[in-house]
Amino acid sequence: MGKRKTNKKSKIDAHKEDSLKEAVRTKKCSKCGEVKEISEFNKNKYTKDGLRCQCRDCGKEYYEANKEQIIERSKEYYEDNKEQIKERSKKYQENNKEKRKEYIEEYRKNNKEKIAKTQKRYDEDNKEHIQQKSKEYYEDNKEHIQQRHREYYEDNKEQIKEQSKEYCKNNKEKRNKYYRDRCVSDPAFRLRHNFSCLVWQALKANGTSKRGISCMSFLSYTIEQLKDHLESLFTEGMTWENYGKNGWHLDHIIPQSFFIFVSADDVEFRYCWSLFNLQPLWEKDNREKDNKLMPKHLKRQSQIWEQHLAAVH
Repeated sequence: MGKRKTNKKSKIDAHKEDSLKEAVRTKKCSKCGEVKEISEFNKNKYTKDGLRCQCRDCGKEYYEANKEQIIERSKEYYEDNKEQIKERSKKYQENNKEKRKEYIEEYRKNNKEKIAKTQKRYDEDNKEHIQQKSKEYYEDNKEHIQQRHREYYEDNKEQIKEQSKEYCKNNKEKRNKYYRDRCVSDPAFRLRHNFSCLVWQALKANGTSKRGISCMSFLSYTIEQLKDHLESLFTEGMTWENYGKNGWHLDHIIPQSFFIFVSADDVEFRYCWSLFNLQPLWEKDNREKDNKLMPKHLKRQSQIWEQHLAAVH
């Protein structure tokens, strides 16, 4: 008789234990009322069981229905507690460096496509902001960036040349179409492209090169400043639409042959390509001028030449 009671009690205890385990593995959603696996609930360290009271589906539904209010509320909270949040975040990062590093590596490894899509969408939605930030960073770190580019080019010269040659060979039509379309739609790009070619030709004629560095890195102005300078000197009929063949050309007031330079770092190169020595000139007038100093530009030429000689000596 005693044995039967013991067996019965053991079965009841085992049933209670199974029920308890089942209860631990599941949870009832406070909104939809369904009993779901605990994996269907997000974590919440402030609750007794460490889980949110609503399941993920209900939470997502609530977020979609109240998205704008939630975002606005989050922004307000951040603005009101900015310093506290930053301090808390900084402290957490310092105390969990290895843990965060492992988590980030694992997440990137398992979510490559998701990260790529998110990054692409962000880049498209914030194109102007990104460009502005990049421009500001470049201006603030110009010398450091240029030095790094020079060092990298010198250390990898042959590899860069080979890669560039291979890419041009395999993407000739694609590159040509891109440059044609961009030159038509973007005057600044067209000027930048043509200007770079002119500088490259001038350096090549003197037995040197740009060393793989942007030609603007050697000059004291930006392509936008060059564009504004040329526009300020436009004569009647000149526009960016008639820049080039059968229109107007970029002319050196003091011809390039009057300067002697062996690299883009030389003072004479900088004066040859300074804004004061550049002007828009109709193709016909440019051909007539050729490699000569024109009488009508004598005053301007004199000023440029004086500056040039002062810098050289």
